[in-house]
Amino acid sequence: MTSMIQGQLHVAQLTRDALRNMGRPIASAEILLLGASYREDVGDTRYSGSELIVRRLTEMGAELRVMILMSSIGGNSRSG
Repeated sequence: MTSMIQGQLHVAQLTRDALRNMGRPIASAEILLLGASYREDVGDTRYSGSELIVRRLTEMGAELRVMILMSSIGGNSRSG
């Protein structure tokens, strides 16, 4: 198993453990995942590492909401 996959599974386990420590079972948790796309300013989640996290948390019984955030700032900066 690659280190990237291990890291994604670890995120799901940390989430489960944090909820458990707060007295909330993951099976009844509602979780919002922000910024699920793979590349900056791209709304496509194909090949995204977040897919494995979503799948694992769903398997654990969590109800997931995923939001893809796209910046409206095109990299232009103004100094003033």
